[in-house]
Amino acid sequence: MAGKANSAMTHPGSDGAKVNPAGFGDLLASSAKMFAMHESGIARRLAMALPRTPIRLTGRRSGHPCPAPDLSHVAALSAPRLIAEIKACNDALHWRRPGYGALPAHISGQIKVVEIVGPNGMIPHDSLRFGVLWQNAGHFYPQHNHAAEELYLILSGHAEWGQDDQAAARRSEGEFVHHPPWMRHSIRTSDSPLVAIWGWTGDIASDGYRLSPST
Repeated sequence: MAGKANSAMTHPGSDGAKVNPAGFGDLLASSAKMFAMHESGIARRLAMALPRTPIRLTGRRSGHPCPAPDLSHVAALSAPRLIAEIKACNDALHWRRPGYGALPAHISGQIKVVEIVGPNGMIPHDSLRFGVLWQNAGHFYPQHNHAAEELYLILSGHAEWGQDDQAAARRSEGEFVHHPPWMRHSIRTSDSPLVAIWGWTGDIASDGYRLSPST
């Protein structure tokens, strides 16, 4: 069961958008079930921790805020319930630019990320980060790495995913993408936006994020 939910409220800093904590609990529970389908240690840790996380919305914001992406046309055949739960919370999510300030504006302005659970998240947690990524069509998120272990699950769209020095490989809806600590990776979208959930475990400090020197 997800953490105990309170009645709907206006979330501080959310421009008046109504937040239903029960909706966040549903989103965490559904995400945990999806992560549990992957055979990795990080998947097991996320699947166990997310449903047990108390839904205590703090109103915390971090980074460079940006408007919520338009998810009205997003359909995920592999996870319809989860994408519906994200849509239901979308207007209240604290979307921001990615990269912890390290990405140039012309790159970060085409990508939106929200940390729902974590040290800088809407729901506090000291040992993991969890959220949603949206990347515009026809955009390149350049090679970067971080100390944290990372797991993505693509909910909608597809991308050419680069990992270390390997040739980029197409990753599509319903696929997981796993990054061990310090693995260099990049994401290039083509004709459609990318929507994915993501999780970090291990050394999740934001100062462990690095862009490759060529960026």
